[in-house]
Amino acid sequence: MNEEFGAEVDILVDIEIEKLAKVDEEVAKSIKKFREDEIIMVPGGGGDYGERIIPEDQKERNKIIKEKEEEIKCTYKEN
Repeated sequence: MNEEFGAEVDILVDIEIEKLAKVDEEVAKSIKKFREDEIIMVPGGGGDYGERIIPEDQKERNKIIKEKEEEIKCTYKEN
């Protein structure tokens, strides 16, 4: 995807979702959710990788944030 659209930041922020979907629909869906702040990022550390969680809906998002609150230590707002 990089060769066609440029740097990763361009793909994550600027390129139209429809254009990305023509290359890879699942990646395009993930990027759309990233842009809409629907992805939960659990930071890594101490030799562990971070975790990216894409909840199905707002109810699942709120549940995950509550369950992983200590790991996340962030300012997510529950809707």
